[in-house]
Amino acid sequence: MTVNERGQTRRAEGEARWAAACGVPAQQVVRHADHVRLVAGDAVWAAWPVAERWAARVPLFARLCARMAVPEGVRLPVVRRAKDGRAVARLDAVAYVVTEWDAAAAPAYPAQAGYALGALHAASATLGERIEPALRADGTWPRRWRKRLAQVERKRDLLAAIGIGSAADAWFLETYTYFTQRAQTAVRYAEAGAFGAVAPCLTAFPLWPVHEGTGGTCWIGFPHKWYWDLPARDVGRWCRMWVLEEGDLDAWADGYDAQMAYADPDIRRAFWEAVYAWLLFPERWMSEWTEQSVERAEPEAACAAIAEEEQRVEALLSWLPDWVGRRYGVRIRRIDWLG
Repeated sequence: MTVNERGQTRRAEGEARWAAACGVPAQQVVRHADHVRLVAGDAVWAAWPVAERWAARVPLFARLCARMAVPEGVRLPVVRRAKDGRAVARLDAVAYVVTEWDAAAAPAYPAQAGYALGALHAASATLGERIEPALRADGTWPRRWRKRLAQVERKRDLLAAIGIGSAADAWFLETYTYFTQRAQTAVRYAEAGAFGAVAPCLTAFPLWPVHEGTGGTCWIGFPHKWYWDLPARDVGRWCRMWVLEEGDLDAWADGYDAQMAYADPDIRRAFWEAVYAWLLFPERWMSEWTEQSVERAEPEAACAAIAEEEQRVEALLSWLPDWVGRRYGVRIRRIDWLG
């Protein structure tokens, strides 16, 4: 038996065990790289493996889903409780969070994706200090960004000592000044902002659409992806994704604002300045060098992708203040050297 055949056999055996546990035909169970999905009519179940330390977050996740007011056609994941009353199922000695949602109605994406994320932020913004300390990350942006700046500075010093070893190293040194200048500017911008006016909440980016058959839904990341942070973190990351896919940012923003509206102009200004600061920090460039993923495979293609993404983000930063001013009637600080 070949390696591929053994892998297919193990996958089929795993799907059969899940089918038996759920009481459904095996052909309705599909094992993905990071989760198991079962489609039964208009219902979709997904089982996501979780570490034991994250299991305590599941009841909070269930309560938040119950509190969210979402429009018809939007279905957030609902934790499906096991027979023993817990929301964590076990199979093959692994703990899983099992969720269930409706796959009958196709969402008007991305407006409903914005609405769903706004619902999570609005529902969790009132939780305050009841959230466990391990979940909290708000107020740490400048400190974390300085740490990453120190990491890339050490990499630059190392290359200065041992010499350039690859095309990726050469590109790193070529772009170092520009991107570290942007990162340092982001730190100063964040420190000068009134971000304390924006209530922290559970942030859960990424939020992706899931389409099954003729239906679909939008779901929010599971508890091990949550942070207690500024909601601008999720919105900033959404804008980064949007600028690459050229979607409808206006529709998404309308959906988000329908749930997470800031009536106070000062708070709205602080929120969008936090989004601007998050975009200003060169996230993709920093993550590639601090995680050393550029060296793993096809470094030239990786460098080209980083350059294209950051170029588009810079264009986004140049017009975002005007867009916020027209749409929300507030003026946010802009970095003039970005154009």
